[in-house]
Amino acid sequence: MWTEFELIKGLKWYTKGAVRAEFDSNKDWRPTVKLYNYHTGDFMTDLDVGGRGLNVYNSQTFYTNLYSYLAYKKSFSQKHNFNFQAGYSQESNHFEFLNGYRERYSSTELLELDAGSPAVQNASGSSNDWAIQSVFGRIGYNYDERYLLEVNMRYDGTSRLSPDNRWGAFPSVSAGFFIDRFRNKLVEFGAEEISGNQIFREGLPYGSFYLLEQIGIFQTAEEVSNSAKQFNDNTLPGDLKFKDQNNDGVINDDDRIVIGNPFPKFEYSFNLSASFKGFDIAAFVQGVKARDIYVNNWGTIPFVQGAPPTVDWRNRWTEENPSTTMPRMYWGWNDSGKSSRASSYYLQDASYLRVKNLSVGYSFPKSFISKINVSKLRVYFSGDNLFTFTDYPGLDPERAGNGNFVSYPQNKIYAFGLQVQL
Repeated sequence: MWTEFELIKGLKWYTKGAVRAEFDSNKDWRPTVKLYNYHTGDFMTDLDVGGRGLNVYNSQTFYTNLYSYLAYKKSFSQKHNFNFQAGYSQESNHFEFLNGYRERYSSTELLELDAGSPAVQNASGSSNDWAIQSVFGRIGYNYDERYLLEVNMRYDGTSRLSPDNRWGAFPSVSAGFFIDRFRNKLVEFGAEEISGNQIFREGLPYGSFYLLEQIGIFQTAEEVSNSAKQFNDNTLPGDLKFKDQNNDGVINDDDRIVIGNPFPKFEYSFNLSASFKGFDIAAFVQGVKARDIYVNNWGTIPFVQGAPPTVDWRNRWTEENPSTTMPRMYWGWNDSGKSSRASSYYLQDASYLRVKNLSVGYSFPKSFISKINVSKLRVYFSGDNLFTFTDYPGLDPERAGNGNFVSYPQNKIYAFGLQVQL
């Protein structure tokens, strides 16, 4: 929770505190799983599940945080702007865990450590604590919002160092000015450089995609025989089809081209706000247009480390279902590169429109707050990343960059608060 008061004009007192308790209890059961051929029913192998037996893990974390400062702003002659800040913060954290493991279970009915054999077992556990305290201050000046000067001082102490070296002062000075120009094309780079599926060359956007161009899915054996030879593949109907860029009758790395847009062609954002009879609403919306990202591996290739296929593979190519969007299915990376090699098939449009922040509040009327000796009393709800409009098939089009299709998305955050001004 946090609170902010304006003590006098230009002087604000801000305080934020948090307490977080986390409790994690996990049972990881890894049985022997036999794999059989779908068509013949013959035993193939045991699934690699990363181990055998039962692992039980329990942990707890208790974290506290306090952050408080005074801030003062003053302007002179409309161009000379000063700001001063002084504050205090502290953090503390306690963590502990217990872990146990046993193998050789005679039954899957009782998944408890005591039900496993003590012949193969281990146990571990530990705890740790740390704390930080800080006092800090800052003096800043800018002229006409263009030329900047800032002086900072911190005095920090941490339990992670020995008592003789626990505290230290950290001054800093910075200066700068605003510029408005930005270019993302390489204007002088030297020799062409190719790294994985990206190319770095003068005149191109930095990190341009350098890929085979996927132009379809082979539907018949006749189409395969009448098309360019794809690497040294035993190409079958249902495999991805790539374009022969140099018309030499062979598909290889020489057929890669610069394709897609590593940077958006257009970025936009805008603010919306309105108020009526004490109610207020504000929103910040942002988005990008025509930005591509290259995503593959986990989430796109079936059965990698035992991961099940995504629902898209229900429409995979088969003789009964000659799909034009999903190729023939292979087991993990056992496709000799026919589906997994770097191509535009894994290039996704990450254009999006997202409501980054939405805030709705109500300010109580003066007839009410005058009775409790405050000048302002407001309750509000605030949320981050509440709504996203996109055709990107993954979890988050605003992801950091290329890589595994499965990546952790930005969190949705919901907050309720009370704002009091004396």
